[in-house]
Amino acid sequence: MRRGNALGLTGSLAQIASVVRHVSRAAVRKNGRRARGAVDPANSGATVGGVIESRTAAQPPDRLRFVRTAGQPRLLALLLVVVLIAAACFALGRWQFHRAFERSQLAQHLADTGGDVAGARAIGDTLAPQQKFPGDLVGTTVTATGTFEPRRFYVEGRAVGGKVGYVVMAGLRISDDGVGGASWAGLSGQPVLPVALGWAATLAEATAAQPPTGPVSVVAYLQGGEQAGQAPNADGVIDSISSTLLLGQWGGPIYSAYGVLLDSTPAAAVGLTPLPRPQLDGGEDQANMRNLFYAIEWWVFGGFAVALWIRVVRDESRAGSAAPTLDDVIARGAA
Repeated sequence: MRRGNALGLTGSLAQIASVVRHVSRAAVRKNGRRARGAVDPANSGATVGGVIESRTAAQPPDRLRFVRTAGQPRLLALLLVVVLIAAACFALGRWQFHRAFERSQLAQHLADTGGDVAGARAIGDTLAPQQKFPGDLVGTTVTATGTFEPRRFYVEGRAVGGKVGYVVMAGLRISDDGVGGASWAGLSGQPVLPVALGWAATLAEATAAQPPTGPVSVVAYLQGGEQAGQAPNADGVIDSISSTLLLGQWGGPIYSAYGVLLDSTPAAAVGLTPLPRPQLDGGEDQANMRNLFYAIEWWVFGGFAVALWIRVVRDESRAGSAAPTLDDVIARGAA
């Protein structure tokens, strides 16, 4: 959408420039015809001894002629439009430039403040059930208390340390969100937070892990859910971590995100390999190249608008300087 708007803006500027050049050339041709049809008495020559003396109007220097041409009302009006367009392009480019580094700055902030148990926040203060998951919450550490649903699921094809295995998923039916249940007020009941307990190399190892059956307090990293994949098979194996898919298995309400277990009391991931902390797209030291290129494009369009106005003025100035002088008229008459 942004690229389409920018191309449309460029086309509009080109049309404006074409119209201005057309009008300017017409005016020059009209002035030229007048000059060829009449001789200005102020510049008319005198005959002395059969020699015709003529005074040719001196052409002003290019720079002065450019300034005089640019001072014409219609070109000043066009300049005002160009300045407004260039200012808008500059502002949009600046916005896109800041967007390019926004995620890396946020990732660094989360790495400094939200990557451990001490920096965790109550999930009720962070995200509500069935609320769309904001991407800037990826990797945020939250706390919650509840009990795990009896049935677990095993996400296949997940790699940790260069090895492909299974991620064990359990549903935490939350009883304490840290805000007295205010985050699910008005919903059908206590919500479920899908929790990735850990990783196992084989399905046998994954099914052997048994989370606590009673109340458990967890600290987890938040991560956005995935697109729904295939329904679980008889062994509970699935191919995606989808809240939509898990809703049909555990019931609702449910969170749009899932938690990656960091710690729990009592231990909930005995025998499993801990999963790494989720990272924002782009990492902590990288810029979003798409936004960066958008910024450059907007600045180029702004510069193009200014260059287009300069070109229009220069063309009209040069066309005006080509008007015939008295010498040209006399020479053509003699011929």
